[in-house]
Amino acid sequence: MANDTIIPVKEYKHKDRLAEKDKLLGVIRENPGSSFYELDHLMGWETDGRTSERIINKHLKDRVDLRKKKNGKGYQVYIR
Repeated sequence: MANDTIIPVKEYKHKDRLAEKDKLLGVIRENPGSSFYELDHLMGWETDGRTSERIINKHLKDRVDLRKKKNGKGYQVYIR
């Protein structure tokens, strides 16, 4: 392996989003029954629901309830 090359440090585009999990929990309290898409937009994230879904599934699973929507598409998020 050549010592001349420097491996760049990987930068995460949204590394601070995990720090906002408490704020996300507050938004869920204020807006019970919101979808992942709605939560992303309430938090000011320009994503299609993936960010809030990832944070909820990895870090807030024990604090929130996920209920299937009546039409069978997606979930509604409630506080336990």
